[in-house]
Amino acid sequence: MDIPVSTVLPETPASEKPSSRGRQVACTSCAMHPLCHPLSAAEGWLNAVQTRRRLARGERLYRAGSPQTALYAVRAGFLKVCTQSSDGGRFIVRFLLPGDAAGLDAFGSGTHPTEAVALEDCQVCEIPRYRAEILAEGIPSLGAQLRQLIGGELARSQEHSALLTRHAASERVSRFLVDMSNRWGERGYSRTAFRLPMRRQEIGEHLGLTMETVSRILSDFQARGWIKLSRGGVEIL
Repeated sequence: MDIPVSTVLPETPASEKPSSRGRQVACTSCAMHPLCHPLSAAEGWLNAVQTRRRLARGERLYRAGSPQTALYAVRAGFLKVCTQSSDGGRFIVRFLLPGDAAGLDAFGSGTHPTEAVALEDCQVCEIPRYRAEILAEGIPSLGAQLRQLIGGELARSQEHSALLTRHAASERVSRFLVDMSNRWGERGYSRTAFRLPMRRQEIGEHLGLTMETVSRILSDFQARGWIKLSRGGVEIL
């Protein structure tokens, strides 16, 4: 069961630095930061973030087919965004890291085509859709920021589709590692040693590969001296 939206967590100063374990991201590093902090409260604008929610591992942030009521920013923890594949199986569209925005794919129809599930205990900031729309209409720069986020979501979806259709299994895995490296680097963390909180099976569901294929390729990369695997993480050598 999802945690009620009335669950409110204490606010944390925007100047807070990411934790050394990489479990939490500073507000200034978050994709939703321009929308959350548009103007000072003295100027009469709504506070964008209504609540902060905690999710336990396995809990859903939102379900496929549910109406869009809010946008979300991942503050701590990791989630996977899933949909049904053409053969009736599960396909992981994207992994969400601290600092990522979630729920943008519902803006067109108003209904979530995917579901977001916590890979571990998470904390997310919740921005009601109506508040986001008011701020975007009232402040043109924020409207542009929101369109940029939605456009980025579409571009990532297209890139991922191309990855699955044009590249061999080993290339998919290597590009996945490079993408994770870049995303961690953008948040101020190491690009060469970072967490991989998802299971091999989940990486396979994201890359259109079996768990066995993912495990074999990662083991091969390690045997070649390209990476070093650890429990829940990887180091690129």
